[in-house]
Amino acid sequence: GNNLEHVFLVIFILELLLRIFVNGWKTLRNGWNFFDFAIVCIGVLSQWILEPVMNHFDDTSVVEGAQQVLVLRMLKLLRLVRAVRLVATFKPLWKLTQGFLSSAGTMASAFAMLALTLYIFACIGAEVISKLDWSGAGADVAKFVS
Repeated sequence: GNNLEHVFLVIFILELLLRIFVNGWKTLRNGWNFFDFAIVCIGVLSQWILEPVMNHFDDTSVVEGAQQVLVLRMLKLLRLVRAVRLVATFKPLWKLTQGFLSSAGTMASAFAMLALTLYIFACIGAEVISKLDWSGAGADVAKFVS
């Protein structure tokens, strides 16, 4: 798990360095590229600087202070926002996403109706099965039913 985080952090760093190499520092003027830069900096800070420092010290006050700073790790979840950028870039994919989102209410209603129907028939089935006479069914069935 942790090794995978290091691998992806290296991949993100390489991607950002390639963009800077190709387009120069003006790359960071673009909002999305600056956003990626900030996410990479947060990842480097939390993975490669704060975490080793926390593991090195036994002093609880230092560890507690560093853990408060590790709230930055939660900001790494913002990497998921990068996916939104890709969806907005491709028009057909964006239309498909809008279609799914617009049909979410109908799908939720259909799911609720299906769940209610299953629940009703499960209750009816339990009532019917519990009223049957299982005395002549054998020992295996009697253990299961009682």
